[in-house]
Amino acid sequence: MSLNIESSSKQDTQLIEIGKDDKFSFREFLTYVGPGFLVSMGAFLDPGNVFGAIQAGVIGGYSLLWVLLTTTFFGYMYQKISARIGTVTNVDLACLCRMNFSKPVTLLLWLMAEIAIIVADIQEVVGTSIALWILFGFPLWLGILCTVVDSFLLLLTSEAGQRKLEMVFAFFIFVMAFAFVFNLGYIGVDWGQAAKGLVVPILRQDTIEPTMSLIGAIITLHTLYLHSSLVLTRQIDRQNTNAVRMAIQYFNLESSISLGVAFIISAVILCTFVRWRNYSEELDLRKAGIVLKEAFGDKSEILWGIGLFASGQASTMAGALSGQYVMQGYLNLQLKPWIRIMITRALAITPAFLTLLFSEVDSLVQTLNIIQLIQIPFVVVPLLRISSSVKMMGEFALKTWEKWLLIPVFVLLLGFNVYGMVRRGVMHGGIVIFAMIGYAILYLAMIAVITFAPMKQTTTDERTQDSS
Repeated sequence: MSLNIESSSKQDTQLIEIGKDDKFSFREFLTYVGPGFLVSMGAFLDPGNVFGAIQAGVIGGYSLLWVLLTTTFFGYMYQKISARIGTVTNVDLACLCRMNFSKPVTLLLWLMAEIAIIVADIQEVVGTSIALWILFGFPLWLGILCTVVDSFLLLLTSEAGQRKLEMVFAFFIFVMAFAFVFNLGYIGVDWGQAAKGLVVPILRQDTIEPTMSLIGAIITLHTLYLHSSLVLTRQIDRQNTNAVRMAIQYFNLESSISLGVAFIISAVILCTFVRWRNYSEELDLRKAGIVLKEAFGDKSEILWGIGLFASGQASTMAGALSGQYVMQGYLNLQLKPWIRIMITRALAITPAFLTLLFSEVDSLVQTLNIIQLIQIPFVVVPLLRISSSVKMMGEFALKTWEKWLLIPVFVLLLGFNVYGMVRRGVMHGGIVIFAMIGYAILYLAMIAVITFAPMKQTTTDERTQDSS
């Protein structure tokens, strides 16, 4: 099998030389480490995920640990498929969608991707601004403005090379782990209840909202595009089937380790806030620091602020990279990274400021997580369709057992989203019920369009022609 095409996302990217062993080698594996950790910070450890873990702990206690574990597992399954697509085809997912679907379908997928990226960027703005408020006492409006500056400072890191960028993300993960685990040490864990929460699935009526928020925070649309692009930074001999197979195994292992670390950090956050279960006020990113300070002193609040700051910074860069690859892939449009950051950050700051004027900024995060959940099918459908194509993926197409595992999960997510829309309409009553039912019908219609739309399943020659 020979698949060789230059993806749009490979432009201006430094390729990393790797060995040519066709048997497992730990030294060889280390050359593949990086993309999974970068993705884990962008999806599994961003401020939205931190908020989702807080809410899960406060409202559901240890009983929602199984949701965190299950969602992380299926997040891993989708992420490894995204990495497999990039590894096998040498093309990123956004570019493949443009080349295989009609222009109207491509436009729909691109718009949904941009909405998800902007939503994620708002969460990063909010998380970083709250961290600056905790650490330095900055008013939230000033913290929001500071996120513009730090985005460009982080961008300079990417100019130093892919490996250095990945090291920065690894450092942020270490900072988060240290800060949050240290705080948990003050509080302690009921290990018996935690173990029960991991293996016994319980979902009460009052935990539906935080469950949806948690799922939307973990399985994020933009990082599925990102992962398929990041694997292109490794040079792989795609003429050699064994080399491709080993690359897939290395990326799978790296993803399992990085997302395992992300799961542990998220579980630590959830277990930390079980102490405040049924708290009289709703705990959010800012109030979480306050209650930690009241219970354990300034040091605990500072550690919380440091962890939140690391989360916001890393996810900011991941979001900027996702936006760059999505725009290049779908529109075949090359924008300088700083211009792309300026656009998405401006779109994120505006709603953040408006929310600041009329309500609490961090009260926005749960709604944004649910919006992320609603957007997931718009990447999962093309992901599953492309990865199932034997013509495009050859022997690396999805196996039958993978389809039987992932397609029902997709249908369940779809049903969960529709249920959530109707439920919100019923809660508000009046005309909102009809509005939400109408939106649910439109939503299902859009999913049907991308599910049954013709797909070219382009051959190698056609793809090469498209990219030239």
